[in-house]
Amino acid sequence: MVAQEQRDLAAAEQWYRKSLAISEKQGNEHGAASTYCQLGILAGRRERFEEAGRWLIRSILAFARWNDRHGAQRNAGNFMVFYKRAPASVRQKLAAMWSEAGLGDLPATGPESPNDAKEA
Repeated sequence: MVAQEQRDLAAAEQWYRKSLAISEKQGNEHGAASTYCQLGILAGRRERFEEAGRWLIRSILAFARWNDRHGAQRNAGNFMVFYKRAPASVRQKLAAMWSEAGLGDLPATGPESPNDAKEA
């Protein structure tokens, strides 16, 4: 998180990937879900919207498996931040990803800017 706060997004991504590897190795799905969120937010801030969508959907699904409604809802909001910022052609892909994940209709609202994106 420190690297992310200092805007060294490449270093932050490396640390999050290391954290993810540890969480997955230990079978800590809830911890991994938080890291998926962080990776999604990083990708979105780098305007890699499809990648952001994949990570955030993965996070939503993992939080849902843990019956963590707050985590799932927070990341649905994060998804919508980047959905709104994405070009129209990418929005179609993001909507398809959302649907394919079985998440129902896209949420009608969400935070207005990536600075509002909530980290898990």
